[in-house]
Amino acid sequence: MTEKNQHLPAQHSIAELLANCAKEDLIHIGQIQPSCYFLEADPAQNRVRACSSNVQDLFGFPTQDCIGKCLDELLGNDFCDKFLTVGLEKDSFLTYPSSHRIEERFFHISVSQKPDSIGVEIEPIGFTHLNDTERQKVIHRPLRLSAASSVGEVIEEYAARFLEIAPFGRVLVYQFMDDWSGKVICETGSQLQTSSSMLNLHFPASDIPPQARKLYEISPSRVIFDIQAVPADIHGTLDKKVIDLGQVRARASSLVHLLYLENLGVKSSFSCSIMFKNQLWGLIACHNYTPLQLDLKTRLDCERLTRGLAVELMRIHAERKMQMIENFKFGANEIVGLLPNVISRPGDFTDAAQGLMELMDADGLAIIKGKESLIVGNAPTLEELRTIGEIVGSKSDSRFYKVENLSLIYPEASKYADQISGLLAASTTSLANQTDDSIVFYWFRREFVSSVKWAGKPDKSETVFKLQDGTPVLTPRTSFSVWSEERKNSCRPWTSEQIYKANLWVHNYARKELLTREGGSIESFESLPFR
Repeated sequence: MTEKNQHLPAQHSIAELLANCAKEDLIHIGQIQPSCYFLEADPAQNRVRACSSNVQDLFGFPTQDCIGKCLDELLGNDFCDKFLTVGLEKDSFLTYPSSHRIEERFFHISVSQKPDSIGVEIEPIGFTHLNDTERQKVIHRPLRLSAASSVGEVIEEYAARFLEIAPFGRVLVYQFMDDWSGKVICETGSQLQTSSSMLNLHFPASDIPPQARKLYEISPSRVIFDIQAVPADIHGTLDKKVIDLGQVRARASSLVHLLYLENLGVKSSFSCSIMFKNQLWGLIACHNYTPLQLDLKTRLDCERLTRGLAVELMRIHAERKMQMIENFKFGANEIVGLLPNVISRPGDFTDAAQGLMELMDADGLAIIKGKESLIVGNAPTLEELRTIGEIVGSKSDSRFYKVENLSLIYPEASKYADQISGLLAASTTSLANQTDDSIVFYWFRREFVSSVKWAGKPDKSETVFKLQDGTPVLTPRTSFSVWSEERKNSCRPWTSEQIYKANLWVHNYARKELLTREGGSIESFESLPFR
């Protein structure tokens, strides 16, 4: 699979090799898994310009003879009328899981169509663990009432449904963190005894680099039937490096990822993207310890299951958000009752400062408006706050900023990290463009020493191997044994609910200030529109 690892050469830094990995072009990888076939055609005439080298096994004549032929000639007289979109203005991706006959055999067809290109993926129909009707029953089965309001139990139930539909050895649910590291939050499967548990283990962000995460947003799933299978090159009149395989489910994988799976002991994998508010939230990652040719219909039903899980997560999130708003309004009303009718300076928040700290579960609070300030509890000095404010403004052009380890952006904070470790900043205007009327609220938290368990030491090894084009990259780690890291200088993470509370506070405080300037007054937040 790979050439022999070499010790890290002096001319290559670890940062450079990590950057090389993050720049690897996965969309234009130029290869497809050998169990499937691929054709690329000119949309003007539907004539093949490139194809995978294994199509001779499909059509019975040399690969080069496919070049220049019309898709109808190769795939049937009605193929273009049946499968291609007429008058295409935007990209489209269509999958046809019903059988299509080619040379006395039956296949699934997927078409990725762009204004300047047509990609046709041809996949043999394979064995399914359950029939269509049985799989639909699994997909549409109602949730247990006891699990309907619990994120953990909903995730566990959907992971179990994956196992009902397909014979995976292990199913993991992997959630991305704010820094794009990840954590396994659910694990189930029939082969857990043959492999080490990964439940609650963390993985560094470099395990799934940015371009790989982008592909998970473009395509709903990713399959590798056999990590040892030699991929089929794409040949033709087009350079294979310009052919977009982003939506081709059976495109070949990076050598880095294949070696990563090999080190895990995994022979076949299948992953589905969990999307939340149009962003990548996590993955359902399925591993098998022998090669597994998973039929397209089964994989499409796994994608439907994943979308169902995303819908359930959205529902629970919406319910919790409404409850949080109600709780916030109750606490905020008490704080507002302690404020004067006219607020003109930070000192006006003196009586409400303790309540504001409790609202965010913070140990310190600083409120800055122009040259005036109010500092309560565990907080830096005013001079330091001015410096921190400049740093925060350079890092965020929104009204909010958070960091669990303040010393990462302000090294001087390491001197008192036991008392002041984390920061949540919220402003009535952009943090990057403060005015004399801007009010900034800084909440601070003390240090919370914790232990993080990683799936292997997250530092990359100091050996390298080369990609297909000769680019040197770091070898994936060979051990995934639990490696514990003690985290210091950091506070307890700021939750999404606390950030939302900060949003509500500054939004509604700004409304209150505006109304008081206009001669009105507000006794509570009840009449304001919560977003």
